[in-house]
Amino acid sequence: MDYGSGFPTKATNQADDIYVKSTWNLNNIPIDDGSVLGHIGGDISGMKIPWMYVGMCFSAFCWHNEDHWSYSINYLHWGEAKTWYGVPGDCAEKFEEVMREEAPELFDSQPDLLHQLVT
Repeated sequence: MDYGSGFPTKATNQADDIYVKSTWNLNNIPIDDGSVLGHIGGDISGMKIPWMYVGMCFSAFCWHNEDHWSYSINYLHWGEAKTWYGVPGDCAEKFEEVMREEAPELFDSQPDLLHQLVT
């Protein structure tokens, strides 16, 4: 099946061939010779198998820690660029404290809120 990341996994025509073989194809990053992900056995959805998220004007994504506190790579297929906000690791506790103060009802119902992708 050819869906999930927005990148082709097999060439259906000659024009797709360059994308199928590209190391920037999100399907290829975990299997590239230089990728540390190649040392992980099994398929970890979201890390070794790319996900596609669809957003629209005024949509937002939950503040969260990346899976296994790893890095993230994103590819903008089309549309306006996203604005990303980050919190330095040494400020993580302060950030969580502020979030708990601003939205206590969310944390009461879901204590691990910052480890969830959607609320």
